[in-house]
Amino acid sequence: EFRRVLFRSTLPLHIFEPRYRGMVRELLGHPDPEDRTFGLIAIRPGRSPERDGADALHTVGVIARLREVVELPDGRFDIEMIGTQRFTVRVLDRSAPLMRAQVDVLADPPVAIDPATTHALARAFAAYRQRLQQGDEEPSAIARLITDDPTAMSYRSEEHTSELQSRQY
Repeated sequence: EFRRVLFRSTLPLHIFEPRYRGMVRELLGHPDPEDRTFGLIAIRPGRSPERDGADALHTVGVIARLREVVELPDGRFDIEMIGTQRFTVRVLDRSAPLMRAQVDVLADPPVAIDPATTHALARAFAAYRQRLQQGDEEPSAIARLITDDPTAMSYRSEEHTSELQSRQY
């Protein structure tokens, strides 16, 4: 069960269900890796898309792009995806095993923040995360949190502090 929709963050997934295996194969059929995208949207607690339709879904999802794919001998996949853009669902099609949707992409407003301030915030947040995990975090994982992009930093900090109690579908 996923606790949040990841935007501008990476997520490793183990793909074992036949419908998701088919999705990965379909995505791998796109010659341009930038076109290997799919949507993720959180499900509201206590809801089911099969029973509640679109009412089960949160209002904002994320477009994910495949970054790495390893096909296992038995047909399962280990993938890494990155959230690229946020969206809202305009039209939801539940006629197939995997839902499809027409979406409206949400633009992030421009942010004017001093780069030095953003970098200082990133370093402070990394130190905070390291203390929370009592030094168990790998240095490379902490380094991935640090960025000079204030918008990306805001999403990375949310990724590690959000308490959204829902599932991805």
